[in-house]
Amino acid sequence: MTSFLLVEGRDDATFFKRFLETMGVSSKIKNDKEDSMENPQVEIYSADGFDKFPKSIDDFVAGNTARSSIKMGIVCDADKKESLEKFKDVVEMIQNTNNSFVDLEKGKIISPTEEQIFSNSFIQVGIFVMPGKGKKGSIEDLLLDHVKNHGAMGCIEEFMTCVENKLVVKNVSKAKLLTFFAASPEGVTSIGSAATQKMWDFKAPEFNEIKQFLENLRPHHE
Repeated sequence: MTSFLLVEGRDDATFFKRFLETMGVSSKIKNDKEDSMENPQVEIYSADGFDKFPKSIDDFVAGNTARSSIKMGIVCDADKKESLEKFKDVVEMIQNTNNSFVDLEKGKIISPTEEQIFSNSFIQVGIFVMPGKGKKGSIEDLLLDHVKNHGAMGCIEEFMTCVENKLVVKNVSKAKLLTFFAASPEGVTSIGSAATQKMWDFKAPEFNEIKQFLENLRPHHE
């Protein structure tokens, strides 16, 4: 069994590489020349944007047809939609790709029927929509929930209230998190670098849902 993880961007890939590391799962970011990991348990693909998921899925399937069996996790943000609605969007993307996920025995496209649950087929596919089931938002919202009790967050909330009274903020959650980074002694600038600097406690309960998904992605010996 070979496992793969498709995420929206390179920063997400760095975040999940560190997350998997804390779970004892080795991983490698595809096409990252600085990532020297050999024979990783999970290969992480960055689509460079949600709109490029169809091409990434298509290229992935075309490049891995010779493998005996495949498990693939897909992680994206819900953004302004409910997680189930975004889940259905990804399922439609899967079904519309040129190569598609095809069950070689049954001859039909295989897609998961439920969020965070992997399909049972030659190519096992699971979809996780951030920040979690039944929610709108993004990975930034999950991380803000994680640091909500940090001493600086009250100050950041007051600052953002002031800013929103003066300016139109397109992504409030991202703005809050970037402000949190700017105030941190670690000097991080992104969720990936924050993960590398061990700012996130991946054992915290806020991460239980995504951790279970990654645990289900973990490859096993057949």
